[in-house]
Amino acid sequence: MTFLGSKNQREFGMSYIEFNQVSKLYGYGVNQVQALDNLSFKLEKGEFLGIMGPSGSGKSTVLNLLAQIDYLSFGKITMDGTDLRDFSDGQRAKNRQKKMGIIFQDPNLLSSLTVKENIELSLLALRVNRKDVEEKVFDIANRLNIESLLDQNVFDLSPGQQQKVSAARAIIKEPELILADEPTGSLDSKSATYLLQFLTQLNREHHSLVMVTHDPFAASYCDRIIFVKDGRLFAQINRVDSRQAFFESIVEMQATVGGGEGYDF
Repeated sequence: MTFLGSKNQREFGMSYIEFNQVSKLYGYGVNQVQALDNLSFKLEKGEFLGIMGPSGSGKSTVLNLLAQIDYLSFGKITMDGTDLRDFSDGQRAKNRQKKMGIIFQDPNLLSSLTVKENIELSLLALRVNRKDVEEKVFDIANRLNIESLLDQNVFDLSPGQQQKVSAARAIIKEPELILADEPTGSLDSKSATYLLQFLTQLNREHHSLVMVTHDPFAASYCDRIIFVKDGRLFAQINRVDSRQAFFESIVEMQATVGGGEGYDF
């Protein structure tokens, strides 16, 4: 495991997304489960935020709320100062389509299509000119080192290759917000490092990122980590020095909080 480079604590712009005492309940009566319990935190514009915690702590629920594919039970979430409760289902879908790129833990690719066809879907939905689509597909494929796979069917790819295609599909439309749920979980160490460095470069290009991960090495690429336990904010740490030092702080905090591999709410 190699750590390169260091950076001082970055300064960010205005608050982009804010969770204010957010609670999320699933089910009813004796079967009711509380995934989030008065959770509050902010994401600044241009920040790379990591979310860690034990399985079942509510990490994936946070991503689902950010992606506007789920609804809070209590509290308030704002995006660019607008209360998400004011958005209709149509507006939520439009936000996802135009403003967000989502890298799921399960790639969710269309197995009947080629790699190229999967990647270009989001641009075609936005009615981007075909020539521009072609250029963007080849550019993103080159940046993720999957250009040789473009004509292959995704069914024939390894899990790691499929995750790269999923990342390309999410990122190709240059979203202002990138959400990633365990994006390196199915990748070997070399591919994981490549993807993390790519996400870091996107962040430097003024994309805001939120990544759920159990992996301290992946988390060390973030600017800040919030630790969630039992649906509540347990702790947070900021990167102020080298990635090595940040990694060590993450490992120490993770040992206190708990949080290994596994599925989440």
